[in-house]
Amino acid sequence: MKISHNLMTSQINQPFSLQHHQKTADASQNMTAQWGAKAADVCISRTGKALSAASRLRADQETSAESSLREIQAGKEQIARDQDRIAEIDDTLARDDGRLTDSDRSALQKERDELEKRSKKPEDVLHEKYQQVRALEKKQESGTLTDGDLSVIGSQISALHADIDKQKEAIQKQGKKEEALMQQALQERVAQDDKTNRALSQKAEHQQAGEAIQKDALQSASDSESQKAVLDILTKPRDKEEQGGK
Repeated sequence: MKISHNLMTSQINQPFSLQHHQKTADASQNMTAQWGAKAADVCISRTGKALSAASRLRADQETSAESSLREIQAGKEQIARDQDRIAEIDDTLARDDGRLTDSDRSALQKERDELEKRSKKPEDVLHEKYQQVRALEKKQESGTLTDGDLSVIGSQISALHADIDKQKEAIQKQGKKEEALMQQALQERVAQDDKTNRALSQKAEHQQAGEAIQKDALQSASDSESQKAVLDILTKPRDKEEQGGK
């Protein structure tokens, strides 16, 4: 019995056609998954860059109280460096074996005097005032001074005590100022971090929404060429941003 050519062809081609259709469908799904993953990477990259930039911005945004505290700390560190230099000069002068000229010694001494004057802390000044008072009191107790000398020394001691009271008040005032600045800095930092965190949260939400839109657009594309065209459109803004950043 003869079998028609068309029937034989249909029987032979049917499995091949189904197999070819299945491979095409699998390829399309794989392509969609690949482009979808690439689009997700684009969104994640943008979000990561935004979060990183925001973190750097937060670190760079010094509050007013933090700025004041930083200046105070910088002043203290400068005093410490000046005092270290004074110690070096003292050591150099003490170890001099004659190699230093008179000009060298004079220059070092002049530098030391300037550093000592500049590096005095309020506590150092207060200590000096107490030492001066004690020295005058010893003179009073010597029993060798006239009434006139004792009167002069008494006036000097009274003036020194007035200076001591002012110095104590200045030290207490400075301490309270630093404590208030620390409290202010803490409050400002909390407020600034809250503001930054809200901005980051909103940014992340926008990025997530954009990611969802990109995935939907890619999944709705019927073939790989359409998917590539959609992805090109979606990634162009990022390319411009990177070029602009350069």
